[in-house]
Amino acid sequence: MSVLHETFSRVVRARLFLRLVLTVSAVIAVNVIGFIVAKDAKSVVTRQDGFGGVIVDSTPLDRTRYVLATAENEILLVENDVVVRSKSFEHPILSIAASEDAKRIYVGCTDQRIYILDRNFQDAGLLTVQGRIKDIDAMSNGGLLVVYGTGEYSDKWYLSRFTPEYDEVFRYRIGFNSKAVVSIGEDVFFGTRNSRVGMVSESGKEMWRITLIKPIERLVALASRNSIAVSDEGGNVHLLDSESKIIWHTEISAYSIRSLAWHRPSLSLLAGDESGRFYLMNGQGKLIYENRVFTQGVRSLVITGDDTVSLVSYSGEQATISIAAALRGRTHRFVRTMRAWLTLIGSLLTAGLLTASVSSLRTKVAVLRKRLYEGRVGYLLVLPSLLLLLAFAYYPAISGLYYSLTDFSLSNPIEFVGFENFAAAMHDRVFISGFRNMGIILAANLFKVVSFPLLTALLVFHLVHAKPRNFFKTAFIVPSIVPGIVIVLIWRMIYGSDVGLINQILELLGLAHLKQAWLGNGRYALGSIIFAGFPWVGAFAFLIYFGGLINISGELYDAARIDGANAVARFVRIELPLLKPQFGILIFFSYIGSIQSYADIFVFTRGGPGYATYVPGLQMYLEIADRGNYGYASSLGVILFIIVFVVTVLLRMKRKEA
Repeated sequence: MSVLHETFSRVVRARLFLRLVLTVSAVIAVNVIGFIVAKDAKSVVTRQDGFGGVIVDSTPLDRTRYVLATAENEILLVENDVVVRSKSFEHPILSIAASEDAKRIYVGCTDQRIYILDRNFQDAGLLTVQGRIKDIDAMSNGGLLVVYGTGEYSDKWYLSRFTPEYDEVFRYRIGFNSKAVVSIGEDVFFGTRNSRVGMVSESGKEMWRITLIKPIERLVALASRNSIAVSDEGGNVHLLDSESKIIWHTEISAYSIRSLAWHRPSLSLLAGDESGRFYLMNGQGKLIYENRVFTQGVRSLVITGDDTVSLVSYSGEQATISIAAALRGRTHRFVRTMRAWLTLIGSLLTAGLLTASVSSLRTKVAVLRKRLYEGRVGYLLVLPSLLLLLAFAYYPAISGLYYSLTDFSLSNPIEFVGFENFAAAMHDRVFISGFRNMGIILAANLFKVVSFPLLTALLVFHLVHAKPRNFFKTAFIVPSIVPGIVIVLIWRMIYGSDVGLINQILELLGLAHLKQAWLGNGRYALGSIIFAGFPWVGAFAFLIYFGGLINISGELYDAARIDGANAVARFVRIELPLLKPQFGILIFFSYIGSIQSYADIFVFTRGGPGYATYVPGLQMYLEIADRGNYGYASSLGVILFIIVFVVTVLLRMKRKEA
């Protein structure tokens, strides 16, 4: 029987080992495939040198050239992603367009003029309208469409059509602020800021007008389908036919979509939003690919070839997208999802098989299961407390870690940004200045906690008579019943520039020239906050030291007295070594308090003047309370947590070694 049992055990272990090997091999294979697919996915985006400056608008010329308008009142001719020509204007540029044959370039400026240029950027004409120009579109027959008006919310907004000779054919009153116009043949379409899309005939007669979801941002003509694509401020994209029928609608983003283009070879619609994301949809409006290409909004989206599209961000960053690679995005997403799930399942199976194949682990698991079953009543009683602890302590901490990797704010939807918040903190002059102030406060607080409270505890402890000892002990403890905020407010009054106690004393002593706005002067503000509370004898530190002194054996004092030790020798040889645990406790709490606390500074100066008294904790609070930047504030909190955690671990390791 023993031989059969041993043989059976070997067979079971061999089968478990084989399953373990197969599981690990499958996980490795899945990750290798995922790595290959991820590498292929990276070929979708090719980043290039940017143009610099703020981009206002763009228009394509042909498959290799396009024109950019900048906030520096310049237009740039880009050929093969390189600027080959530029031209400056006296007034800011609002919109640009180009004729279908690329022989004419139209530049609308704030002086209510449209400057007409040839392909070499030489002046070829001038057109004046009566209002602020919002959009220009060159018609296929050589004509020109212009949307313009006055007053952001007035009804004085117009759509004018001009002949190739720039004679006005009609002037149609839109009646509301509009910023998008496009044409298909002789039909003209416009989009307004009150979410309307309309169509005007060749004679200037309105054919229809419908209401969509959000203010319209962009219109793109799909001439081969006799339809238009419409994007809006809410991240929606609609496809409408020439009869106002909505063919499809999809919401691809939570941000405004200001760039839109139709890629005819692949029958795909391309879009770029204000968060810097690029989207590719098929002709039925189904999202095929998305990627955050820039950290700022996409301002230019120009098709530069049968397989490429050039993107330019608001700040002039440049990238090229491969359409063919992006069309494989569905496969990439599927493989990434399957890779994550299979890796998780494989890891769980591996852990289970390892546990089952190793006898010692199997025994420990069995013992743990038995203990859990035996103590099930106790665990059930503890469960409510554990759930509350998880809900109100651990969950906020873990969610803070997650939010630190996002740009979570009250004004924008949550976007995952990785370690961008941490990188921003490392270059944030306010954070760096606050970190330096925190170091100064930490050093001062460590001095405070090991000096006057210890000295006071020693003096009270060594009083000969019990009555004065008890009196002074009570006297140093009673102030702790006063809320800390009251102490801070009293000291703020003491530092007052007009009737503050310090300045009044200086004036009485004939030193009026030394009077200062102690909390309003950057040179003295931080020092004044540190000095507040003098002589810094807190009840907590006093009691910790006093309790430590009480626990020292009287025999040691008797022996020191016999050896002729004076007070200094007694302190150095007996009290100081035996108070090490008390020092450790107080230094630990002082360290944590110096890093986390900001309430006193908030009441004293709110971080001012300027950033003279800023600390990271206060910045974290103000990022949430004043600016609503929860993501960045969470990253600051994580940095502070890491600092506390690392020092805590090092102290524990040192204590274990001791």
